[in-house]
Amino acid sequence: MPTSTRAISSTSRHRPSRGFTLIELSLVLVIIGILLTLAVPRLGLIAESRLDGAAAKLATTLSYLHDEAALRGRVFRVRFDLDRESWTVHAQAPYAEGEIRDGFVSTWDPFAEPTQYEDGLDLRFVATANARSSSGTADVYFLPEAGPGGITVRLENDGRAVELELNAVTGRVRTKRVGAT
Repeated sequence: MPTSTRAISSTSRHRPSRGFTLIELSLVLVIIGILLTLAVPRLGLIAESRLDGAAAKLATTLSYLHDEAALRGRVFRVRFDLDRESWTVHAQAPYAEGEIRDGFVSTWDPFAEPTQYEDGLDLRFVATANARSSSGTADVYFLPEAGPGGITVRLENDGRAVELELNAVTGRVRTKRVGAT
């Protein structure tokens, strides 16, 4: 009989646990807290990178059109649709092939593909020497003999804003961060 008692008591001591201990749960919560502390500040960088990417694409296109107009002797138009948060590039019909609408065509170059901004990214305003538009459409023309004059375009996303300023002489675009409206 003493051997059977020992067998029962030894199996009861090594019985597997049926849950987590308080120390294990605390350790998991501490690890989750550390990961959240590291990850949450990075979430703002996602919105910032979307804004920077959209600004870089527009800046490249504007600079390209300034150079193309002078180099090729073509007239280009950028039509900003502020209500639809988009913009399109067109070339004047005599210098381009494709379907002609109001003297311009849109199928002349890879840069001519319409650009629609993602939700949350706002095309806030387009300002030229003559006008400032914050709704509807705004057209900016690139002429062979002269640039469009200085233009400013503001993009906003999640409380962040970027303004692009095109230098009419050099065709270079300066990008600067500003306070959102």
